[in-house]
Amino acid sequence: MVTDPIMLPTLVALLIAGVVAIAESLHVRRIGRVAHLAFGVGGTPRAWTRAVPVIRTVAAGLSGFGLTVLTMQEPEAIETQPTAAGSKHLLVCFDASPSMYVRTTGSC
Repeated sequence: MVTDPIMLPTLVALLIAGVVAIAESLHVRRIGRVAHLAFGVGGTPRAWTRAVPVIRTVAAGLSGFGLTVLTMQEPEAIETQPTAAGSKHLLVCFDASPSMYVRTTGSC
């Protein structure tokens, strides 16, 4: 059916991008009805927000492409026994955020 290995991910990406584009156009139309409530008297959003639907559509298509490629890959065997070198590493994490210095009300 599909001989080229890149064909299926491309079709999935185009399908996802198409569905998201339809959803974005419906969303833009819906926002247009209440633009004066959302954006003030002028009823126009900031200039950079006009690119957001396009960016979101492209991102969804690329995500679909990547996930399809990942699902088509054959799994590889991994080590089941840890190596000695990996057991010698130690990770220490300290939480020094300001919230750690706040006293709780119950411990006065």
